[in-house]
Amino acid sequence: MDGRALAEEVAGTLRNRAAALRERGIVPTLGILVVGDDERTASYIRAKERMASEIGIEVRVHRFEQSELPDRLHDRITKAMAHWNRDPAVHGLILQLPLPAGLDESVLLDCIDPTKDVDGLTSTNQHALEAGQPGIVPATPLGILALLQAYDVTVDGATVAIVGTGRLVGQPLAHLLQARGACVRLADRETADLAAVTRGAEIVVAAVGHPGLVTESMIDHESVLIDVGLTEQHGMLVGDTTEGARAKARLSTPVPGGVGPMTVVSLLGNVVQAAEQSARSQPSA
Repeated sequence: MDGRALAEEVAGTLRNRAAALRERGIVPTLGILVVGDDERTASYIRAKERMASEIGIEVRVHRFEQSELPDRLHDRITKAMAHWNRDPAVHGLILQLPLPAGLDESVLLDCIDPTKDVDGLTSTNQHALEAGQPGIVPATPLGILALLQAYDVTVDGATVAIVGTGRLVGQPLAHLLQARGACVRLADRETADLAAVTRGAEIVVAAVGHPGLVTESMIDHESVLIDVGLTEQHGMLVGDTTEGARAKARLSTPVPGGVGPMTVVSLLGNVVQAAEQSARSQPSA
């Protein structure tokens, strides 16, 4: 399942939508708040900036020093958020995760205006997703759904095993799949008999960040295997599934080049959507 090729296809549609906004004098704009200078985080941001530039989205990055005391850092982040929340030229706002120890992730995320929360992580958007109401959906689950649709993988009536229960991927993806008629089994790396959860599932999603957790013996030949994990090991990026598992599956996503590009383009799709919603809410001249 070629995430890079599909992301380029989706990006083409977003370019047209962004161009239509620019013709109206609206430049879709994403604000990123990031703490520290971790190289992996920096590479994620560069990937967003590259694709945003191709689509026609402006990216503003506000960096904070990790060495500051947590209370001081918290205040500076919330002030920057408040500024971008009020700025009508900024349509999407994300707080790059993970955060340093001492900062309350949930409290800070809920300082983001839900209409600009393009990561879909505020409690407002998460509760809307759980209730099946309109809201912004996290990018990785959106990207996974797009991959499944592009490769004609039937979700309605399928048994889906999701290994990983985090709020970035596992939980929102479970809600989205259940709303589409799937029977979802949830597990994590501590599940006593993980193979009992994954065997027999038409779709297996691994989203833990533990290299090689899902092995060949844990899936069926007709399974579709979605690998969300991304861990650096011996200088290489590896996923949560083994090569044998990916080879056995009917369809599988590579690491890298599978879910990652779809996550980035789905995030930027949320930015364009937020800009379009902002444009609709503006009074006519």
